[in-house]
Amino acid sequence: YFQEHNVRFVALADGIDTFDKHQNTDMLMFKAFYNEMYVKDISNKIKTTLNSQKRNGKFMGGVAPYGYDRNLPYNKHELIINEEQAEIVKRIYDMFINGIGVRKIANTLTDEHIPIPSIQKNLNRGVKSSVFGVWKETTIKDILTNPTYKGDLTQNREMKVSYKSKKRRKNKKENWIIAKGACPQIIDEETFNLVQDMYSKNKNRNAKSNEFL
Repeated sequence: YFQEHNVRFVALADGIDTFDKHQNTDMLMFKAFYNEMYVKDISNKIKTTLNSQKRNGKFMGGVAPYGYDRNLPYNKHELIINEEQAEIVKRIYDMFINGIGVRKIANTLTDEHIPIPSIQKNLNRGVKSSVFGVWKETTIKDILTNPTYKGDLTQNREMKVSYKSKKRRKNKKENWIIAKGACPQIIDEETFNLVQDMYSKNKNRNAKSNEFL
């Protein structure tokens, strides 16, 4: 690749210069492979340690779920209720139980200019688009299906695509790490279970009967 694009690669510590015609760079690929395996091994060890802490009921994220704050400066791995946000969470559950759909809930919160979670968590970085401040249906769905709100701290709901990438995607439910009773309860268990039942029925009702490639 370097030769094709006329790029000179110099590694002082390894004594490598791709523009030196008299130099043998065959060892470069082996060193690169070794470094890659080392980084991957370190990544797996860190992930194993973090997952162990999560199973023990410690919050290992940088930003608390909507409705909670990290108990700083006393214990960054403990969640405490954010009363203002918790009231919005309760309202979302109440609206859904009363037959209001996810899209309408999102539109109602947007119309009332209730700050979205990223604003309330001071995550509003970068360029603001035309939809900045608008509640998304996916945000409402995440709130309605997160067992954390009934007191069972749930982590690993998202995962990195690769240890070499920062891109994240939704994790399968069976891979969630749930520590029962590890955080304060915002929604009682009976209400939460009712919402899960209603949400599952609504989801199945809208499912397509045909599967396409």
